Parts: sequence; structure tokens; C-alpha cells
Amino acid sequence: ADVEGGAAQTTLPDGSRVAVQGEVLPDGLLFVVEPLEAGTLAWIESCMEGKGTNLRGYDIYFLDDSGNRYEITEPITVSFSLNGEYRNPAVYYICESGETQKMETSVNEDQISFITDHNSYYALAEQVETAEPEEPGKPETPEEPDAAGGSGSPSGSPGETGGQSGTGGT
Repeated sequence: ADVEGGAAQTTLPDGSRVAVQGEVLPDGLLFVVEPLEAGTLAWIESCMEGKGTNLRGYDIYFLDDSGNRYEITEPITVSFSLNGEYRNPAVYYICESGETQKMETSVNEDQISFITDHNSYYALAEQVETAEPEEPGKPETPEEPDAAGGSGSPSGSPGETGGQSGTGGT
């Protein structure tokens, strides 16, 4: 889809809509969202193992009028339509090394949006529900309250009396 007025929208073969918006996007760029398939999708799935289900991988980029990739370096907003297929969606950035980074997203009706400042691989996923019960369990762990108040009970560890900054290196 052609960028005009800092925005563009394209419809993918599965009917999903993907939009982009950014003041820094010059008119005339081509906004490309390439659904990943075969080997690349299998690689994305291995990078995302345990992080989500119903994975969809995309290569999101721009082309200039000569057909060359145009690298963005300023923030743009990318939005995916969810088509009612995700209850607890998340977007992940997948870097070339295979590391994943969960993007900060906002969900509005049937659309998820995130801000990025570079072209890359991104995955849309249904978040794994088992991640939620871990958080309430954290404060109940006996070590954490002791660690937070550790400077008040130095018994058995003389290194802690020197202040909290020294406890990280011991």
C-alpha cells in the first residue's frame, strides 16, 4: 500500500488489515507486510516457543520508488486487525539472533497496535495463559519479603550490615 500523508493500510490474503501511521513516513513509500511461511515461519515458531499460540509471523518493511528497502529510524504505529481470533493478543519483535521482545501494545475493539522504530519480523500471538498465575505467586515467595527488609535483619551475614549496595556482589 502506498504511504500518503504519513499513513497506509493493506489487506492481507487472510483478510486481516494492517495499518501504519507515522509523521516521519514520506509520501510515495510502499508499505509491505509479508506473511511469513515455510522455513521462516518455522524459525519464528521455534523462537516463540512457550510464549504464545495461534502465531502469525510478518516481515514488515517499506520500499522506496526504486524498489529498495527504506529503513525507518523514527517511531511509527503499526496496527493489526484481530478478526475476533485473539482474546489475549500480544505482539513480539523477533531479532535476527532469534531473541524475542514483547512489544508494548494497546488493544482497541478488534485491533492491536504497537509502536516501533525499525523494520523487522514481528509475530502476533495469543498469550499463554499460564503466565498470569505466576505473578500473584511472586509476593508469596518467602525469600522476597526477607530480601526487601534484609538490611533490618543482618543476623548470620555480616556483609549485609554495610548497606544494600554491597549485597549484590556477594
